Amino acid sequence: FIYTFLGLGIFLCIITCSGHIAAETAN
Repeated sequence: FIYTFLGLGIFLCIITCSGHIAAETAN
């Protein structure tokens, strides 16, 4: 359970970081 939660957190972090990078490059 812990590993699943940790993996999900990392996955969301990566998506958030990618979104910010995409927004910065778009601007």
